[in-house]
Amino acid sequence: MKDIGADKVRQDLNLYEIESLRLYLEGLSTLEIAIKMKRSEFSIAFFIRSAKTKLVATNVGNSVALAIKAGFL
Repeated sequence: MKDIGADKVRQDLNLYEIESLRLYLEGLSTLEIAIKMKRSEFSIAFFIRSAKTKLVATNVGNSVALAIKAGFL
């Protein structure tokens, strides 16, 4: 995994992105996250994709790891 620090995060994650990643970390599927957050599955996918972009991550697992490292989770 490419090591990037919190200083390279493009911008802060919003609350929806953080909550989506937190629930993903707990093992919930996109559909389960959508139900729990009372949002559409499309919205959850968007939040996770947006967090991945902001964290300059290669995949969702990498997004979670970088969010933890940056102090978001």
